[in-house]
Amino acid sequence: MEIKIFENHGFASCMHEAYTYVSSHLLKIIANTWIPALILSAFTSCMVILQLPNKQLIDWANTNLWTTVAILGSLAVCILVANLLFTTSSIVMINKHSYWKQFHRVCIYFLLALVIYIIFAALFIFIDKEITLHLIKDIKLYIIFTAILIILGIALFCFFMPPFTYIFYKYNDRKDSHPKNFFNDFKIGLHHWGINIAVIFLGELIIAIAMTIITIPADILVFAQISSQLGALDGDPLGVPEYFTPILFITLTAVIFIYCYFQFWLITALYCAYGSIEAQEKEKSTHKIQ
Repeated sequence: MEIKIFENHGFASCMHEAYTYVSSHLLKIIANTWIPALILSAFTSCMVILQLPNKQLIDWANTNLWTTVAILGSLAVCILVANLLFTTSSIVMINKHSYWKQFHRVCIYFLLALVIYIIFAALFIFIDKEITLHLIKDIKLYIIFTAILIILGIALFCFFMPPFTYIFYKYNDRKDSHPKNFFNDFKIGLHHWGINIAVIFLGELIIAIAMTIITIPADILVFAQISSQLGALDGDPLGVPEYFTPILFITLTAVIFIYCYFQFWLITALYCAYGSIEAQEKEKSTHKIQ
């Protein structure tokens, strides 16, 4: 592994180290990850196109409701599996561990995160409904209360995301893992909350700015699709050629494919942050021994 993971970096150094690694090994990275990235891009592109206005699809969906539900559900499952495969491929490129062992751990982590998300979402919905039914009758007060709940939810997400990010990398890097390690790892991740949140925030900001420019061709095509199909729903003729949908599919797939490798850079930067945390913890334990 040619990237300097286990060194005491600041968050800026982590992002720069990740950029250096990705830019200097881009062809090798693509060669090892392009299949799940392409599958993920293609299925996501299909899902986006199906969400856009389309008179023919709407008419067909109205007469084939359960088939439509099955198709959309299958697409969602395919996107999820492709996402897990791409994440696994990305992690394996960095830590060089067994692919299927990593895939197993990525799936377990995803299920854990999903369970936690469902619990918190159910709790917030329950609180919202109970307060509304028994305490708040004024619509203005209800809107304010709901806004406070949303802000609280975002705050909790930002609070828990950095330690859970550390747990994710620690869990995938550790040879043997036990449930008893979870709380200790969470405590370490929480102690180093700053470096992870800085990498996540700045990384996503950089990606958002870059993708805003890269997605301009796709945005133009999507706008054309929406305009023509809304006109068709009102009875006007389509203003785009028959081959427009394949062009839209190819463009969206290409844009999402590029986005996957921006995410690979962020995954690498967060792995560097994990390595920096490990280096600091090792130094701390060394000082305690001395």
